[in-house]
Amino acid sequence: MELSVDAYLDKHPLGIDRDAKLRVKIEKVAIDLETRKKINKQQGRAIRAANMSHSTLAPGANTMNDYIHNEHIFPAPSDLRQHWSSLQPLIAAMWTP
Repeated sequence: MELSVDAYLDKHPLGIDRDAKLRVKIEKVAIDLETRKKINKQQGRAIRAANMSHSTLAPGANTMNDYIHNEHIFPAPSDLRQHWSSLQPLIAAMWTP
């Protein structure tokens, strides 16, 4: 996720520090994609909801990052599927020319 967001920011500089938190980067990229009409408002809302820390819909971006980098966190398969369903439009839009 973070590599995709960083690749998007390399192509579309949005004035975000490369060391910014992933949550901040995702928020700014989602707004940019919405502005460019690559995602619609409903998709943007779902992305922002999934990106929130301690979201009731799915784990936040920081938790998703911990799934990769913290050997003591074990996601439930349903958590991963739900989070992917919310963030899939973001990934697709970032990589679609």
